[in-house]
Amino acid sequence: MTQLARIGGSTPQFHRWDDLLRDAAGDAGALLAALQQAPAADRAGLAARTLDALSDAQLSALAAQPRGAETLRALRDAAADAPAGAPGADARVARADGALRQADEARLAKEKQELLLDLGQIALDIVGIFEPTPFADLTNAGISIWRGNWLDAGLSAVGVIPYLGDAAKLGKLGKFGKVIERAVELAKLDPGFADQLRPALRKIKDAIDAAPVDSLPGPARDAVRSMKGKLDEFFSGAAKTPTTGPRMADGTPLPANVKLDLRGTSVIDPAAASRLTDASRLPQVSNGKVEVTHGPEAGTTKTVILSKEAGQTVTKDGYTITKDANGFPIFNSRFDTFVPDHLLGTGKEADHFRYANERLGTLLRQNPELAKDMGLDAAQVKHLTKQPPSSAPPPGLTWHHHQDVGRMQLVVRAEHQAHVPHTGGMSIWGGGYK
Repeated sequence: MTQLARIGGSTPQFHRWDDLLRDAAGDAGALLAALQQAPAADRAGLAARTLDALSDAQLSALAAQPRGAETLRALRDAAADAPAGAPGADARVARADGALRQADEARLAKEKQELLLDLGQIALDIVGIFEPTPFADLTNAGISIWRGNWLDAGLSAVGVIPYLGDAAKLGKLGKFGKVIERAVELAKLDPGFADQLRPALRKIKDAIDAAPVDSLPGPARDAVRSMKGKLDEFFSGAAKTPTTGPRMADGTPLPANVKLDLRGTSVIDPAAASRLTDASRLPQVSNGKVEVTHGPEAGTTKTVILSKEAGQTVTKDGYTITKDANGFPIFNSRFDTFVPDHLLGTGKEADHFRYANERLGTLLRQNPELAKDMGLDAAQVKHLTKQPPSSAPPPGLTWHHHQDVGRMQLVVRAEHQAHVPHTGGMSIWGGGYK
């Protein structure tokens, strides 16, 4: 990343940017902070200079850093805001998108490899808990040492000592459950990966099915039952999907003359009924640019990222969605609501999430059956119904800022992440990311 220090400048603000880059020494977090601190009018030029100075290999290295993907997205978004017809703007955005895609694919491949190793160790640990043998414990300790995980190696070695080992390994059941849940989630999207997982998951399932679960301590018993549910889901081929929509959460009919695009939508907040017929909430798009309606950049336009995919069906990381006529993603939404107008343009994503959580939480308390309709699990329902409402999204899900003014959609986090980059409502009506 030393080339960052050689980006020249011809004006005071660009000289200051060069100084910031030298101080950053190629650190992604420092580079992001420098871009965010620059005047808004300068960011497109600064991003263009930076992207032009970096080779494809350097962009990939940047994306692989901690906060690197976030930094590269910020550079790409700033470059995309260049004036219409600016030379090289589309090529810069395409290069940044390519580096982000490669980084995401590399991270997913690494995660799958780690999951396979984790499940092999978990299978040995589960066998060691319910069918205690020193061989299983020592084998697992050896794998942990080979992977550089000395804590797990110590816990497995302790398992050679009767009784003490049982207690130590029971403490790992919560971690096991999270690994199995993630593996099953990815297996739904990748049949080849599911085939790779099957032997280890079968060994774990057989051991759990034969285990005296009721005799375990409370937390351990709950963890094992949760694992069993995920394993049953995997081997039955069942996938939690929301009931086909769109429909209002309270069972009332959709309003007449709906103006908004409801493709991909499942359940809709009844309080939002009047918004569905309000055509003024639709994004104003012309020549691949969308008008910013609220916030400090209101009245300006932004490039619709990947508008060239308009009308196409696109699969990334196993997640398939359709792009609308302007290139905006149509996600598979479990619930749609609208934030109140006083939250438009604030730049406070946490407030948007908190409000959306509160609306869905209220409806779930009124009608718990909605959780089944939306494919929500117990942990997600617990998160959504907590009081006061959280400003974070439910586990495994996220709130997507739809391009329609004020509209929020509850979508699978991995699906949303797979189709980054995209232009969303936070940039159009939310006030932008700070």
